[in-house]
Amino acid sequence: MSNLSQFFGAPASTVGSIQRGVTAVAGGGSTATINAVVLGKSFVSSTTAHGEYSYYAPNYTQRAFGVVSRAFLTNATTVTLTPGEARGGSTVAWEVVEYV
Repeated sequence: MSNLSQFFGAPASTVGSIQRGVTAVAGGGSTATINAVVLGKSFVSSTTAHGEYSYYAPNYTQRAFGVVSRAFLTNATTVTLTPGEARGGSTVAWEVVEYV
């Protein structure tokens, strides 16, 4: 047996590749270059950290919100990241999964 999936009778993985990165995003956004993927067989997953968005409500209490960012495949070799509502930018951890 060459791997555990054969031993346990599990099907072969349908994931062809996973590429990951962490990118600082500010202003109008940033891009990350990846190895080429087939767009019809790939998707991006992302999460945001180190961002802040707040405002003062009418009763002068400060309200803070989680930052929502956007990550998408612009083309076969580019992940585009936008900072959402972040004040001063944010850090986006992303991964591109490509199926076989």
